[in-house]
Amino acid sequence: MMAMFPEQIYRAEVTYYVYSSATTRELNSDEILSLQEWLATLMPEQVTFTAGEAPNEVYAGGEAYAFVINDGEYAFSYLSIDNAYLFMDNEWYLLADTSAPPLEMDA
Repeated sequence: MMAMFPEQIYRAEVTYYVYSSATTRELNSDEILSLQEWLATLMPEQVTFTAGEAPNEVYAGGEAYAFVINDGEYAFSYLSIDNAYLFMDNEWYLLADTSAPPLEMDA
């Protein structure tokens, strides 16, 4: 199973990518809690792709959220392209639950 957030979170940032735009902002404590709760409900299945076949290399478009916790102590991405995926520690995880992270983001 994937590692969860660090016990002490002093800074959490998200960058939201959709089409050709990106929006970055810091998360507040309520959003961090919601994100933790959302992550805890996911049942990721680790998947392996051959070189050049990862979803972000094969498909264009979609949306992505890149999270950086405690200035890089913990980082992961959520991608919705052909399916929903988490990418963390250079590993891909397929998600059965395709619901996006519980955040309001302006594109």
